[in-house]
Amino acid sequence: MSINLINSARDLYSTAQNRANNAATALANQPLLSFSPPTENSPVAQQSLISSVLELKKSEFEAKSAAKVLETDQKTTGALLDVLA
Repeated sequence: MSINLINSARDLYSTAQNRANNAATALANQPLLSFSPPTENSPVAQQSLISSVLELKKSEFEAKSAAKVLETDQKTTGALLDVLA
């Protein structure tokens, strides 16, 4: 049971890391914002920026979830060892 949880947490954390890397790359490649009047292309650039920020937030939640899975696994293992002792 513990090994499956550890593998699941590792996979989830890896997914979060990949998502964060992709979102950070997309953000870094965004054109610099200018203070010119809005044009037809403005909503697309803004939408891409918002999408990248949301992807970063998703990756944060995934990484936190992976940490919670590991924490829960450690607590469960500790409780089982206490019962068996």
